[in-house]
Amino acid sequence: MKGEANTSNFILNDMDNMKSKLGFGATIGGFGTIELSKNFMLRPEVLLHYKNSVMEDKTNGNEVDFQYFSEFISLFKIELSCGYKIK
Repeated sequence: MKGEANTSNFILNDMDNMKSKLGFGATIGGFGTIELSKNFMLRPEVLLHYKNSVMEDKTNGNEVDFQYFSEFISLFKIELSCGYKIK
């Protein structure tokens, strides 16, 4: 299992009447390991992301909540392990 907490915000250019408020989000997911040999494995993973931020209009105080959902599926992460045993 994997997990993280995050914060997100907007960088505003040429929008003097708007203000961005920091929002909170999270990522959760999991991974597996397919060992093909002693030193070579595949590690597919699936991650689900959620991010949130609020835009506020400074002139009238109206707020718009932006939410971002995404998924990330990695099937070809390859790990090659080369180590030496020290006696």
